Amino acid sequence: MTQSTLPTETKTKRFPRLRRAYWNFVFRMRGAKRRFGYFVDDSRVFWRYSSHTAALLPRFVQNYIALYRIYTSSFRASPRPKVIVISLTEHMGDIVACEPVARFVRAQNPDAQIVWVVHKRYRALVEYNPHINHILTVTCLTQWMQLAGLRLMDQVIDLHLEARSCGTCHIALKKRCGNPEITVDNYYAHGSLQTSFCLGADLPPLKQQPQIYFPRNIAQRIARLNLPERFIVLHTRSNDTSRDWLPEHWRELVKLILANWHGSIVEVGVTSGIARDQALETSARVLNLCGKLEILETAQVIQRAQLFIGVDSGPAHLANASNVPGIVLLGAYRAFERYMPYDGAYADPLRADLIRADGPAASIPLERVFAAVMSRVNASSRAA
Repeated sequence: MTQSTLPTETKTKRFPRLRRAYWNFVFRMRGAKRRFGYFVDDSRVFWRYSSHTAALLPRFVQNYIALYRIYTSSFRASPRPKVIVISLTEHMGDIVACEPVARFVRAQNPDAQIVWVVHKRYRALVEYNPHINHILTVTCLTQWMQLAGLRLMDQVIDLHLEARSCGTCHIALKKRCGNPEITVDNYYAHGSLQTSFCLGADLPPLKQQPQIYFPRNIAQRIARLNLPERFIVLHTRSNDTSRDWLPEHWRELVKLILANWHGSIVEVGVTSGIARDQALETSARVLNLCGKLEILETAQVIQRAQLFIGVDSGPAHLANASNVPGIVLLGAYRAFERYMPYDGAYADPLRADLIRADGPAASIPLERVFAAVMSRVNASSRAA
């Protein structure tokens, strides 16, 4: 046997696990090529996909152990409480809108051990909910698919829509329970987010006011921001550009408000939609908090505002849950020409103006929005 062939044969005999791991990786990358249509020399996509899939197993093991302990500990009580798992991993608006589900499940099962599975980015939205006993965090929807097949739960309430998928794995969800007829393509045809998600999970069609729960030290954290005494909160950019209004309209709207009202403007969100305007950036009456707040801090800022103005997004759902007067810009979204995302305060015209467009939200005229803003702030001034 030549020296050149010896290492190869030795590897195959001595390291079968390494060989299996290698071929598993190759097959995964072949699947990634079919999904994404890229070649292996695209290093950015290559490493993004491989690192993402490599993280699935450790997180699954961690959540399996946690769920196993919850399930086995339930046998120590008499009578034994049910272990009920509610799963809605993302996004912010969806989780806020479906908060009443936890209250409903608790009312139906006072002694149950209720577990909520959520993306780690949105853990704070359920962390302080008194109706939830345990939280399992995931980093993608595929991790929930792995957990959903375990026999460590007495009841599963899967609030995800059929065919929803992780943005990296691109593996579509096939629900093990619930109503698979309600999908990502038709859910708004069944009602609001809360109603359609409940129907998809075989729950009654709830239409309750969502709530937000805060830690005790939240007021101290907000006090450090030195917020103005009177201000309007703006949220200008959603996670889907098809829902957004034009940036130049936002900048002009802010200038009109400042010229006709004596309060300040506070912008929240990930990125600013009114930046790139020197007059606004240097104005003492404009406070840019984009990218500087955690989710619950954003909710607290919204709660202290006189008015919320924004596009259909997570902060709009925070404003709805906070019962703050609002103006929300709604246009056509995917196949839904006209839809209603909210239950509670923003379903009431007395609390919110939902300014609709026949086409995309970007087509809403500036004059309509400004007229609605002045009507709200004037009504607030008269009430004060």
